[in-house]
Amino acid sequence: MENKTEPIGEGITYAVGWHQHQLLEELIAEHMLLHVISGELRLFDTTSDKIYRAGETVFIQRNHLIKCGSRPLPGGTPYEIIVFILDQKLLQDYMIKNTPDLPGDGPTKFSGVVTLHNWPAFDSLFGSLDSYRKSGTMIPESLRRHKLEEAVLALLEYPLKLASIIFDFEEPGKIDLKAFMLRNYMFNIPISNFATLTGRSLSTFQRDFIKVFAVSASQWLITRRLEQAQQLLIQGRKPTEIYLELGFADLSHFSRSFKKAFGSPPSLINNKRPV
Repeated sequence: MENKTEPIGEGITYAVGWHQHQLLEELIAEHMLLHVISGELRLFDTTSDKIYRAGETVFIQRNHLIKCGSRPLPGGTPYEIIVFILDQKLLQDYMIKNTPDLPGDGPTKFSGVVTLHNWPAFDSLFGSLDSYRKSGTMIPESLRRHKLEEAVLALLEYPLKLASIIFDFEEPGKIDLKAFMLRNYMFNIPISNFATLTGRSLSTFQRDFIKVFAVSASQWLITRRLEQAQQLLIQGRKPTEIYLELGFADLSHFSRSFKKAFGSPPSLINNKRPV
């Protein structure tokens, strides 16, 4: 059977698959609430690499770079994941209608990904979608809006103080370009997205990048990824394990680039590792 991802209502998506879904780069444009029904969901960013399993829920902040992949369990159990996309229009409307409290003592540090532990409001929310995902029918429009607002309310009622994060509508400001790129070079996203995330126009980003690194962004990215690949191969990692993690679209492209840079294919570097 084929993997599939389909909406059960605008802003609510159901993904199911019987084959491993490889790591893909994602720029999370809007807040997301994800729940794993079965199988495994891997989320990998600059601060963590975590596997989420059946019954686990995670919140991802907008404007966050992350790699994600899903896989079924041995024996034929597919992965099944529900995703709520909480866009700014929904959240602004909710804020106007409900005027939630925005505590000034909210979390001062936030990595972009929050693991949410068992909470009755989440059980009720995701359980209420069972009949729609199993039958493949769309949620009625009037109920769809209610479910999205229920997701927001569940997050606000969760013991962790998330309100100041959920209702943060500011765009990224200009930040330290060098530090950001050294943390996020492995994400294979357009240069224009890097520019946005560092608070710059594309032309300003390109100009600032050359000032900082003395080469263009595209040249620096490929060199940095290959240098890191070399280190990981020397440590014993396999080419098939690292090429997606480091931002290469496919294994053949990685192998060609590596051989061009270092004079030998990545498999040979790995084979020469001391025993």
